[in-house]
Amino acid sequence: MSKNKDAIRELYEQYGVDAYYENNAHRYKNPHLPYIQALLRQNESRINYQKILDLGCGHGEVTRTLQKMGYQNMTGCDPYTHLYYTKKTKQPCFNFGFKEILKGQLTGEYSAIIASFSMHLCEEKELYGLTYRLFAHSPTLVVITPHKRPALEEIQGVELVLEDFVLTDEKGKKVFLKSYIQKI
Repeated sequence: MSKNKDAIRELYEQYGVDAYYENNAHRYKNPHLPYIQALLRQNESRINYQKILDLGCGHGEVTRTLQKMGYQNMTGCDPYTHLYYTKKTKQPCFNFGFKEILKGQLTGEYSAIIASFSMHLCEEKELYGLTYRLFAHSPTLVVITPHKRPALEEIQGVELVLEDFVLTDEKGKKVFLKSYIQKI
């Protein structure tokens, strides 16, 4: 694992996620960008990218990848980086996080919600409610993560319909893409 990836995790632990992003949102770069791009490309035929909510959008890594693939209808959502996202992608962005979504502030309907490197930061006690709030706006919830968390398939009424990964190094480390639907 690169020093940059380790440093971010250590900073999360030292300052907490909120304080880290309040002070570093302008300079944050996701070190996993090549893996995010690969996963989005290799699953294009399995995920509907026509209207995307880029949840925890950062500087628009998911959106910019989809734009390069020819898709144009994306909205971001990030309490820390919304200004940077809008500047880099020219797309609208909600400026709130998980707590506001839990309170019902998210609007719109999306073909898929893609949460890249963000849902593992949701507190475990809020994950069930957040997941169902997101399903109220989209039939598909896609999680891209450097580990298997969150395991939304463990939530009653949620079905894992696609799991893919890319290797990040010769030691077998992976970045996962997991796509979920709500069981009815």
